[in-house]
Amino acid sequence: MCLYSQVIEDRGIERGILIYRTLLETKSVQQTAAKTKEPSDRVKKIAELYQEEVFE
Repeated sequence: MCLYSQVIEDRGIERGILIYRTLLETKSVQQTAAKTKEPSDRVKKIAELYQEEVFE
Protein backbone atom coordinates (compact mmCIF):
# COMPACT_ATOMS: atom_id res chain seq x y z
CA MET A 1 0.00 0.00 0.00
CA CYS A 2 1.40 3.41 -0.87
CA LEU A 3 1.86 6.08 1.77
CA TYR A 4 -0.98 8.27 0.49
CA SER A 5 -3.54 5.48 0.67
CA GLN A 6 -2.37 4.68 4.21
CA VAL A 7 -2.97 8.31 5.23
CA ILE A 8 -6.48 8.21 3.77
CA GLU A 9 -7.25 4.94 5.55
CA ASP A 10 -5.93 6.29 8.86
CA ARG A 11 -8.08 9.41 8.56
CA GLY A 12 -11.15 7.27 7.90
CA ILE A 13 -10.44 5.19 10.97
CA GLU A 14 -9.91 8.30 13.10
CA ARG A 15 -13.19 9.75 11.79
CA GLY A 16 -15.04 6.53 12.63
CA ILE A 17 -13.62 6.56 16.16
CA LEU A 18 -14.71 10.18 16.61
CA ILE A 19 -18.24 9.33 15.47
CA TYR A 20 -18.41 6.31 17.78
CA ARG A 21 -17.13 8.22 20.82
CA THR A 22 -19.59 11.04 20.18
CA LEU A 23 -22.37 8.48 19.80
CA LEU A 24 -21.50 6.95 23.16
CA GLU A 25 -21.52 10.40 24.73
CA THR A 26 -24.77 11.70 23.27
CA LYS A 27 -26.74 8.44 22.83
CA SER A 28 -28.47 10.18 19.93
CA VAL A 29 -28.05 9.74 16.18
CA GLN A 30 -29.23 13.27 15.45
CA GLN A 31 -26.97 14.94 18.03
CA THR A 32 -23.98 12.91 16.89
CA ALA A 33 -24.66 13.79 13.25
CA ALA A 34 -24.85 17.47 14.15
CA LYS A 35 -21.68 17.45 16.26
CA THR A 36 -19.58 15.46 13.77
CA LYS A 37 -21.19 16.94 10.63
CA GLU A 38 -21.75 13.44 9.29
CA PRO A 39 -24.93 12.21 7.59
CA SER A 40 -27.35 10.65 10.07
CA ASP A 41 -27.54 7.45 8.00
CA ARG A 42 -23.78 6.94 8.44
CA VAL A 43 -24.05 7.53 12.19
CA LYS A 44 -26.98 5.14 12.39
CA LYS A 45 -24.99 2.50 10.49
CA ILE A 46 -22.14 2.78 13.00
CA ALA A 47 -24.61 2.50 15.89
CA GLU A 48 -26.12 -0.64 14.37
CA LEU A 49 -22.70 -2.10 13.65
CA TYR A 50 -21.70 -1.84 17.30
CA GLN A 51 -25.24 -2.55 18.54
CA GLU A 52 -25.41 0.65 20.56
CA GLU A 53 -28.73 1.61 22.07
CA VAL A 54 -29.39 5.13 20.83
CA PHE A 55 -32.25 7.50 20.20
CA GLU A 56 -33.05 8.65 16.70
